[in-house]
Amino acid sequence: MEQAARISELKNPNLVLKKKILEFYNAGFPKSQWDMEKLDYFFCEKNKGICLVVEKENEIGGMIIGRKNKVTKNCVTLSALLVGDD
Repeated sequence: MEQAARISELKNPNLVLKKKILEFYNAGFPKSQWDMEKLDYFFCEKNKGICLVVEKENEIGGMIIGRKNKVTKNCVTLSALLVGDD
């Protein structure tokens, strides 16, 4: 039976998931590569980074990256939208 895709908001991803995020992001933006330091800064409390990940069978298939709006707390400013081949 095929597993359904699921969408998760990442607030404090572990190291394995951070590596998957970096790999997926850097494949989508080869001229704007991130490293672990930049990803950690993105997720820090002060920066208000948000990442929604679409996963299927433990592989990332899509990702939305943005920041919580400082004025309107229930809005997100979109920074990147990545969609995998599948």
